[in-house]
Amino acid sequence: MPLSQGDTNTLNTIYKSVVATVSTVPAARVSNFNGVNFNVTGKGVTEYQIKLGRAESVNCKSGAGYSDFRPVSQGVTGMKLAEDFLATTSPVSGDYRICLIGRNGSVTQPYVSYSSIDLTVR
Repeated sequence: MPLSQGDTNTLNTIYKSVVATVSTVPAARVSNFNGVNFNVTGKGVTEYQIKLGRAESVNCKSGAGYSDFRPVSQGVTGMKLAEDFLATTSPVSGDYRICLIGRNGSVTQPYVSYSSIDLTVR
């Protein structure tokens, strides 16, 4: 579930940090990753890291498994996510979590304060 602007503002105040959010939240239930397309945004966010895995096992609080930082101008496409993290473009049915970490220069969103989107592939 994406963070509300109020939640984002609170986290920015507490952590004096940036918090990644998404421009348009993808549908919670999809038949495949084709329609999972969005842009990473957030006050001050210029770059982001992303990770995708099974909801029951992916650990968004751990820096292991995240992509390298990407510019926010590089939007997220579901097919690219599936290729990068699942080694297939036809994932099996199940629950998935997309983890996001934002950064602006030397200020990085703490992994313990990750942002995420949950999806179910049916």
